[in-house]
Amino acid sequence: MGMVLSAVCLCLLAGSSGCSGKSKVLIEIREYYEAAEYRETIAHCKHALRQDIRDGEVYYYYGLALVRLGREYEANQQLDKAVKIKPTLARPAAETLLDIGRTAFEKGNLSRAGRRVRAAVRYYPGIDLGAMVFVAGDASYQGKDYENAANLLGRAVEAYPDTSAVKRALFRLGVSYEKIGLDKEARRTFEMFLEKYNRSEFRAEVVWKLANLLYKQGEKELENGNFELANEVIADMFSLTDNATLTQKGRFVRGQAFEGLGEFKNAYLEYRAVIDKDRGASGRIVKRAREKIAVLRETGLF
Repeated sequence: MGMVLSAVCLCLLAGSSGCSGKSKVLIEIREYYEAAEYRETIAHCKHALRQDIRDGEVYYYYGLALVRLGREYEANQQLDKAVKIKPTLARPAAETLLDIGRTAFEKGNLSRAGRRVRAAVRYYPGIDLGAMVFVAGDASYQGKDYENAANLLGRAVEAYPDTSAVKRALFRLGVSYEKIGLDKEARRTFEMFLEKYNRSEFRAEVVWKLANLLYKQGEKELENGNFELANEVIADMFSLTDNATLTQKGRFVRGQAFEGLGEFKNAYLEYRAVIDKDRGASGRIVKRAREKIAVLRETGLF
């Protein structure tokens, strides 16, 4: 009874001529939501939609009530409609989702917190997440949304460089960069990781990923005619790993780079090493190394 009277009073304040039926409906929906009567909120929202009251706020409170009840997929559908009809609702939706996510995080429900904070960023990318940026970044990473993960985890690492969460964030940041093709950024991130956390449980995987990135860069520098740089990059790769396959592939790149520099003896030594020293490579690369040596001999270059 008190809620109805309150709604009537608010209606009277809405304008000197009284409020329309639509305004009354919106006020009632808002009051039910603010009273944490979420099922009643949903019921009133559905009733409003049946009356063809399709105001953005109807979908907004419908969505938020669904979030509060843990019905997130349905909630996103309603909030999407709310923001489409009334874009100014994007920021309050994001701020509410962030608050709900923070509460879930404090209760130890990390997956739910991640989903809600990630949704907050989707509605309002510029929202100040505070330390919850780690949660949002992890949620994007786990959802394989590597572009957003890179953005969020990059923000997290920059803003909170000395927290315990940085180690995993830095690793996932490097992987995210790699996944979206930003190899230079991935290399820089993995190198930073090894400088700070060389004894980490992620070390072996970081070393493997970094070695592969260096090999790719060496190949690219070779293709671009940057022969000295190609040699330097592959030498960096050798300092990281003694993996037989990567080492043989790297030696073959160095052989081609030495050819490009006119250092045919060194090229021969690299090709010879592919054949003699680094056992376990594929037959194809060994065959290519033999062919290279044969050409060097036939042309009298070595």
